[in-house]
Amino acid sequence: MDRALERALDTVERGTSLGRERRVAILAAVRRAVPFDAYAWVVTDPATGVGADPLAEVPDPSRLPALIRSKYLSRCNHWRTMPRPVSTWTGCDDERNDPWVSMLASYGVTDVASIVLEDRYGLWAFADLWRTGGSFREEEVGALTASAARLTRMARELSAQGFVPGAGPGPEGPAVLILDRSLVVQRTTPATEEFLARLLPGAGRPVPAAAYNVAAQLLARAAGDLAPARARVHLGEGCWLTLEAAWFDTGIAVTISRTTPEDRIELFTRSHGFSQQESRVLDQLAVGHDTREVAHALSIAESTVQEHLKSIFLKTGVRSRAALVARAVGTPVRGS
Repeated sequence: MDRALERALDTVERGTSLGRERRVAILAAVRRAVPFDAYAWVVTDPATGVGADPLAEVPDPSRLPALIRSKYLSRCNHWRTMPRPVSTWTGCDDERNDPWVSMLASYGVTDVASIVLEDRYGLWAFADLWRTGGSFREEEVGALTASAARLTRMARELSAQGFVPGAGPGPEGPAVLILDRSLVVQRTTPATEEFLARLLPGAGRPVPAAAYNVAAQLLARAAGDLAPARARVHLGEGCWLTLEAAWFDTGIAVTISRTTPEDRIELFTRSHGFSQQESRVLDQLAVGHDTREVAHALSIAESTVQEHLKSIFLKTGVRSRAALVARAVGTPVRGS
């Protein structure tokens, strides 16, 4: 079974799909080897671990906000505290009062295989694979475990694909949504609705799923979780947005704005697997320093700076410093 899943993932990696299309292809490859009835694959902000871009196939999509809320408030089935890299749903000591367990029971779910995709650069995603009849067998869990490191690398590479040349301007923002504690939208402004229409065209009155995730994380913080209610999400065309949740009167205010250059650089270096020193080199380049100035600032030889740049160019596929900085901070290459 391990080889069947590896061969299926080989096919995905040889393909040309990108972004969400590739995520769908990865899930299809996993499903052929380890069948499941429904799923939720949530791309997370690697620094905070908060959901940024969920891809889900669940029995009742209209209950998705409630499902997200219950997952964040679960005491025994949260991806940050689950065993790595794969665990199956075994409930917990107080499972009858766990909101996520109760919701799954209403769907007739009998087992969940949870995969946490995390490496030394960050927490990139988690996936819950649901079965509504029977349990995951030991050999199936073994196949998922054997492929977890590869799936993690593929998830990180998907993030790196979000930094592309020729980025469009994207919506300006900021936008603000007011939600209640059940994650029901209470208020928006005309400016916010215009922003969301540009963010998710043709979707009526859209609410990005990431907004529900950061709001749910704020509720989790009130219950003792320490992670910030913040996530960065790729919009497309190289544009990244940052969503943050904060208390507002008796509700939750979710702010959506363009990701700052500093935050983009931090995410860029994680996504491309930079070493700590390579990250420092990029920080120096981003403020306009040349090789000599970078070497002086980092107390290293100029030849060492050049070696770091060779490695950075290899990891990112860019060929010049100007293109590297432009891609990282989200600005056009000068002179183009």
